[in-house]
Amino acid sequence: MAPQEAFQDPLLQELIRRELLTQEQVQTAAELIDSNLKAGQQALAGTRYLWDQNAYTFQAYRYPEGQEKFNLQLPKPDGADKAINLADWESAGTHLTLFNPESAKKAEDIAWQLSPQLEVIHSREGTFWNGPFLQDNNLALGHSFFWNAFPKQSMNARPLDFFMGYQGVLAAFADRGAGQVHLINLETGELLKTVSLRNPGSSKTLNLCLAEKSKRLYLTDNSTSITVINLEDYSSHKISPAVGLLGNCVLSKDEGFLFVLATKPNPGLKVIDLKTEQMSKDIAIKGDLFSTNSDSPVDLMALSPDGEQLLFMTYLNDPDPFTPIISVIDVLRQKTTQRFSIKDGTRPAALSFLGINPIAAKNQTVLEVLIGQGTVSDEAVRDARVAVRQKALEDSLRQQEAQQAAVPTIDLDQRAFEEAQKKEEEPEEAPQEGAPPPFKPEKAPQMNISPAADELITKVCSDTIFMQSKGEVDLLGDPELTENLVRVKSAATRARNELEWYTGAIIKLKNVVGDYHLDIVILREQMEEMLHKYERDSLVKAGLKTVPSNCPNCSKPLFGSYICSYCGYEIERPEELLKRGIISIASARPLDNLTQGHFLMIDMEGKRILEVDENKNIFWSMGKDMLMEASIELAFPRDAVRLPTRNTLVTDYSLNRIMEITPSGRLFWEFNQGKSADHKLKNPVRATANGLNQVLIVDQGNHRVIEVDKDSDIRMQYGQLGEAGVKLGLLNTPSDVQRLANGNLLITDTGNHRILELENMEIVWQYGNPENKESGGYGVEPGYLSYPQSALRQDNGHTLVVDAGNLRILELDAEGQILWEHFTHTGPEEYQMDSPFRATYFWNGLVSILGESSMIEYDPGEKKVVWGCLMSDFERAKAVLQVEQTTKRFVKHGVRNPYMRVADKAEEEAAAKADAVQALISKRMSNVRTAASNKAHVSLFGKPELEPLKFYLVDRTKNRVILTDREGRMDWRYGEGEGQTLQKPNSCNPTAAGTLLLADTDQHRVLEVDTKTGEIVWQFGETGKPRDKQAGLNRPRGVQRLDNGNTLIADQGNTRVFELTPGGEIVWSYEGVDRLTGPYHASKLENGNVLITDWAAHQVIEVSPAGEVVWHFGVRKITGEDATHLSYPESANRLSNGNTLIADTRNDRVIEISPEGEMVWEFSGRKEIKYGSPAYAERMANGNTLVVHSHNRQMIEVSPELKALWKLMLPFDRPAVAAKPAATETPAP
Repeated sequence: MAPQEAFQDPLLQELIRRELLTQEQVQTAAELIDSNLKAGQQALAGTRYLWDQNAYTFQAYRYPEGQEKFNLQLPKPDGADKAINLADWESAGTHLTLFNPESAKKAEDIAWQLSPQLEVIHSREGTFWNGPFLQDNNLALGHSFFWNAFPKQSMNARPLDFFMGYQGVLAAFADRGAGQVHLINLETGELLKTVSLRNPGSSKTLNLCLAEKSKRLYLTDNSTSITVINLEDYSSHKISPAVGLLGNCVLSKDEGFLFVLATKPNPGLKVIDLKTEQMSKDIAIKGDLFSTNSDSPVDLMALSPDGEQLLFMTYLNDPDPFTPIISVIDVLRQKTTQRFSIKDGTRPAALSFLGINPIAAKNQTVLEVLIGQGTVSDEAVRDARVAVRQKALEDSLRQQEAQQAAVPTIDLDQRAFEEAQKKEEEPEEAPQEGAPPPFKPEKAPQMNISPAADELITKVCSDTIFMQSKGEVDLLGDPELTENLVRVKSAATRARNELEWYTGAIIKLKNVVGDYHLDIVILREQMEEMLHKYERDSLVKAGLKTVPSNCPNCSKPLFGSYICSYCGYEIERPEELLKRGIISIASARPLDNLTQGHFLMIDMEGKRILEVDENKNIFWSMGKDMLMEASIELAFPRDAVRLPTRNTLVTDYSLNRIMEITPSGRLFWEFNQGKSADHKLKNPVRATANGLNQVLIVDQGNHRVIEVDKDSDIRMQYGQLGEAGVKLGLLNTPSDVQRLANGNLLITDTGNHRILELENMEIVWQYGNPENKESGGYGVEPGYLSYPQSALRQDNGHTLVVDAGNLRILELDAEGQILWEHFTHTGPEEYQMDSPFRATYFWNGLVSILGESSMIEYDPGEKKVVWGCLMSDFERAKAVLQVEQTTKRFVKHGVRNPYMRVADKAEEEAAAKADAVQALISKRMSNVRTAASNKAHVSLFGKPELEPLKFYLVDRTKNRVILTDREGRMDWRYGEGEGQTLQKPNSCNPTAAGTLLLADTDQHRVLEVDTKTGEIVWQFGETGKPRDKQAGLNRPRGVQRLDNGNTLIADQGNTRVFELTPGGEIVWSYEGVDRLTGPYHASKLENGNVLITDWAAHQVIEVSPAGEVVWHFGVRKITGEDATHLSYPESANRLSNGNTLIADTRNDRVIEISPEGEMVWEFSGRKEIKYGSPAYAERMANGNTLVVHSHNRQMIEVSPELKALWKLMLPFDRPAVAAKPAATETPAP
């Protein structure tokens, strides 16, 4: 970005206006970006090839310098004088589709547009498409570059498809229309040979493979044979496999095999052994070929950069016509290893493999650079962004108001309706200060809504009053409330009429029964879904196998058709209705039996269950009453589901109870654990029920799932009581279960990292831990999970999975292919979540994700979080509800007892006491949040001999420090008690005196804490205020107490590392933007030098006391994945053998580097043992390596041979405990 462009950014202008940035700082950052761009281009140094299909020229330039290497005129056939008219061509694809070179899964799309001029770059990274998209996307690597389009009429020339040999010495152009191939020497720019293979006029591709080592050219031209040209004397012969017509082909990297697609009459992938020139294998394909059933010129294929995986594309007409299917072939084994479909609406124009683009990796904005340097804080940017958006919104509203004032409109239909409504409308209350604006229906196209909507709306109103009154008032079930019900039915009819003309309807009725009011909104979309479900359920319950007489959408006659001829609405076929109508078998799902738009929240820390409406207001709650000390008390609610009876089935993890609770909070039923020893539960985490009154219970601590009846008799069990295992019939700490409509069971087997579907106790479907390893088996790549917490099968056969160990939510299709995934630790900080355990789809297509202390809503289509909140955000709302809902208990038999009202005088008292009420709640909630388990999840792999361990973990996501050990005990914590507030702590170090040094990064201070008392005994830096020089700190990242009593600090925001005396005097420093960019870690070595990890510069340096760099590893300010580069390392430690152990964070690896700069050992999280983002690594005395990773929430210990020995993961579903005295021995940092 040019400096002048940066100054035009409104957000930067606002930050400058607030004096949080200077123009000089912006200028420097813009210049740094320009420098990084040039460095990235240099990393891709090579040759840029361009071919112009109009001029038939082929040019080569040195990249990035631009010096011309050669300019070659290609033979121009007859008919090529006329320039390409893009209107005469139809593209056969929409995107360049990039695939992960390791997993072969789809990774990225780059929009594809036809152009007469095309170009590629050949560099040490490989050969890749080039264009304006290069600065914003990863590299699209390949060897065959098709102009994937077909002509609308016959052409005798063009397009030119480009092919390169694997060594980059030879290339060839295939002139598809002319039927010619031009062979080129890329080193000399010489046209070696032109070969005519077929008559002009074909629109199908000529497919080439250049074997540079064996000096052969293999060609297929949709005939029955393969043409082989000797590149030494240009003699030729043919290979005839006798399998029909042959299409696209790919050569193996060792030039030993040719993979050829047979297109007709029997499509398949044929493997030709080039030594014998005979077919050695026939690989079956799934789906149909694009080239034989459409105008597509080629069936796409691609070989991975390492030559180990081959992709080819077919299609199926499910769920949509021409849905692409990607098959992955293991080249060595010549076997299909996976298949997946692309259902996002894109169609690849080319199959490419993803290469890391150093230009895109460095394509930061000025603001990102300034934040990374610590020049401006995230908080300041968020505040400024809000101000900029507010100003833009105000400008937009003023513009809209001006436009509306200029063009007055009168809607007669709307005016007549509003006049009629005024007679019936209830008086409106003035909105409360600070409340969101009230919903206002907007005019919409007229729509006929079935009168059945009256009944559905009335039921919604009745359920609302029922829940408000804690089950005391039942409008539909109490004959003495007939008059009240008539009033509600009248309002429901008015609402239906309004929904026919508007986007929504408001029902606002005062004193429906006593002091219970109605103030609800019914949206048209909700009503459509409700009517659809009503029609479906009505057909199922009646046992009908015929088409209904009227369309449930527009009420027009259907005349026996399943598709409405008026509105196009499609009625489900009888077989589908019967399939989905087996509601008595399927267990209740999270949103079943709730009012449309409502959902249940599990507030573990607050020990309560909340029902929240569509406006995110508390509609109903259950748990110990915060004011009255009444109602059922929960210790650790873990799950809740609403039953058809309007009761709620609740699971209490700590009390080992499964309870059915009425709306008024009374116990209706409880699973009887006293019947036998087999009935004893241990830490249940889930319970759900079906229409047969059978309750499924996930008995996690006993490693089993049981199904019981209301007599508490066990009818079914999967898993052995108290026995963990991975073999058939065994589970390991399961977390979720669902009874499907077909009677199968879907079980989330957490400790075994897998999801199982069981039919008659046999596994018929599995995702995760494909090899069923007893220890290990977890990962983040496709086909793997890590400690999944829940799985929910949808009506469409997809499965929504909460993969807690990987902090992600993903949706799988029936074949186990990932449709989308969201990592909950990414995105805006306020929407991040470190403990997801439940997810479900809302009616509007959003996904609700529930964590132990927060909730977010995710839009899979937009791939972003659209809403989020903490559980504690609902406390104030709860207080208001308790004050306002002090009402009478309405008694049946028609006797109205005196009841409490909030009188005028009382209103003032209520307002004055609101803060007192909130204080009471906050105090009790605070007490609640100190109770929990103090055990992390520990896994042992085999029977390793491990050293004793006590280790301080800085849990950055929860702003706390935890002392843990081999058993996972968490007996000491800091950051959760009163006066212990931390903000994004980054690291800590124990001292010889038994205290703990802590870098409290976002509060700009380092602390020394007494681990016995939890008191701060020393501090440097002013809390919450960034300072420079002697005045303090700016986002410190690392701290170490030296043998001389001084303290070494890595002060990231001030780009310095310095040594500080106990008296606050700086006695040594290494600083300056020309030396450091973002120091994260520093340690004093035995030789007196200081080892510094410069996170933002991607480098580790050793600095002498005189300030000289005497050793370094990594290329300054250039990231990379090879043996000489780093990517945002967070720490480094010098080993006793003189080598350096580095946590190469964003490369997901720990590496050991010799003094000569050679990598002598690597533990990569992208290979067999999966882990991510290591922050710290330590070599143990026995030679093992301990790695802290995944935002400091996990640790793993591996042997020198990279065998996993021990793993620890902080719990996802436990509240915090207060700090306790630490052990006397000094733990590891």
